[in-house]
Amino acid sequence: MSLENLPRWLTASIFKHMDDRKGDWYCYIEGQERQTNEQHDWIEIRRDGPNLTETSKDYWYVYMEINVLISSAINKEDLYRIDRMVGTVVEAMKNFIRVYKYNDGDELIGCLKLITDDKGKKRLQVNHFGQIEPKTPLLQASVEGHYEMIFETN
Repeated sequence: MSLENLPRWLTASIFKHMDDRKGDWYCYIEGQERQTNEQHDWIEIRRDGPNLTETSKDYWYVYMEINVLISSAINKEDLYRIDRMVGTVVEAMKNFIRVYKYNDGDELIGCLKLITDDKGKKRLQVNHFGQIEPKTPLLQASVEGHYEMIFETN
């Protein structure tokens, strides 16, 4: 295996992982055209990386940051809707994400594992942004996690 297809496999695997666990709202990958005019709740998956380091011949350390932007229309009957959405995303991101060679045989090639802090605890960062635009009744939040995996090219 080469590194050529790894970014695509990572992106497809992250998207599928989140899409399978999102609940009843829409899921987009950053850059995908969004149709949010008639939607009340959605998430957008963003990623930085992969950052790659060859640790020994044909073995690569893969580092990725995954950030999920959560958007929820303000709903006076359900003040905690965005918090439940955040909880669903946290649950989906709390351990690992299986990485497959999607569209190339769908073979499992590894797992992105959530990186722990210096005390050995898993760390996901949640940020609540509130209502960004005063005229747009939309709340936003994000969940960010940092992941690693070893990838063999031989």
